[in-house]
Amino acid sequence: MYMAFDETDDTTALGVTLSYAGQTGSFLDNVYCSNYVDTGCHVGDNECRMSAAMINHKVMTQADGDGFRVAPLMQRNIGYIFNQTLTENYWTKCAFLYDGADSYNVNLGCGATAPIPQDCENPNAAYFDMCTADGGDSYHHCTATDPEVVNRKCRCDTCDPPYGSVTPPHFKNDEVCFYEMPALIVDYDDPTSFTPSNTNHMRDSLKQRVASDLITGQHQEWNEVVIDERLLLPMIQQDPTHTVVAFFYVDGASLWVETAKQLATTMRDRFQEHYQVSGVPDIPVVLLDSRHVFTGTDGPFKLDTTANVAV
Repeated sequence: MYMAFDETDDTTALGVTLSYAGQTGSFLDNVYCSNYVDTGCHVGDNECRMSAAMINHKVMTQADGDGFRVAPLMQRNIGYIFNQTLTENYWTKCAFLYDGADSYNVNLGCGATAPIPQDCENPNAAYFDMCTADGGDSYHHCTATDPEVVNRKCRCDTCDPPYGSVTPPHFKNDEVCFYEMPALIVDYDDPTSFTPSNTNHMRDSLKQRVASDLITGQHQEWNEVVIDERLLLPMIQQDPTHTVVAFFYVDGASLWVETAKQLATTMRDRFQEHYQVSGVPDIPVVLLDSRHVFTGTDGPFKLDTTANVAV
């Protein structure tokens, strides 16, 4: 999947969606979502947003001699890989070409910046997911037609049909916009009523990312895929081993690789214990090699051949 993407062939796989864990103790230490875990408002940030990344052999890479290797994310050492079919067709809200810088955005990151002050005392802070119908003073939970959502979509003039209004960035510090995905809007009061839309612009975003890298002559790090945890967490509860399909550790980040492997394995074990996984093989723990060139190989992911898994 990692090596398959071809921007000229719409039948190719897009890549692998993963999230690098900021907290290495357990998977749930990285989840902030009221009514699902024991968290609440923090400085007005939005919540229930799992920041992930779509990586492939052309995105989030860095040149090394005549080839390329994976660009590590903030020297983070471990993380988890999500079911790609569900990522593309169910729980993803939007995709950014680079870092979305979206903690203070409404609609769980896939919208405009919430009005100031950015704190929990502001009833219209990002945490409360409030939009307006006309940009005025009458607030409600965000919908697909609100200007805070509509006006932050990336433009694609060559798409059929064309969509969006914001010029896609060529650099990570340019004006930010997003590409719409099936879970752009989830009912704030009743997430269980959600039905995914048919809008999926992930391939468009990856094509534009490759085009931007060619224009700038740079293979820039980072992109962001926003997953709605109100959809992700119930799916994990229902079928943990087919929702999180692997845990990974990085060779080439800030820790010695064996230490990273131990952390990833412990996180996997705690995840399986919490979600009462039994009677099936362990979720794989795989190596993501960002130290060596993957060009000319089968890709940067490697499985420990002594691991107790079924493939």
